[in-house]
Amino acid sequence: MQAKFRSNALNDTAIPRSAGNETRLALSHGGSEPPHLNEQQLAARWGISVKKLQADRLKGGGIPFIRLGRAVRYRYADVVAWEECHLHTSTTAATGGAFVK
Repeated sequence: MQAKFRSNALNDTAIPRSAGNETRLALSHGGSEPPHLNEQQLAARWGISVKKLQADRLKGGGIPFIRLGRAVRYRYADVVAWEECHLHTSTTAATGGAFVK
């Protein structure tokens, strides 16, 4: 059985129809990463639970997010910027010099 493909006018590549929506969207924009991550994808990327992301949204001060009805999405650019902003070279620098249990 031959796979069905959809042509991508932007870079003239073929995208398998079996690819998920996020994958098709990323490939159609020419990037290797999707423009948005859902809760499960971000939780897996960071090795945390979805509940932790939900708690951070409830408290505020967490990573910026987009709510589309009941769906929550995180822009990939915001995720990378958040990660870059929270890079540390030592545990002392990460806590401002205070000991944290």
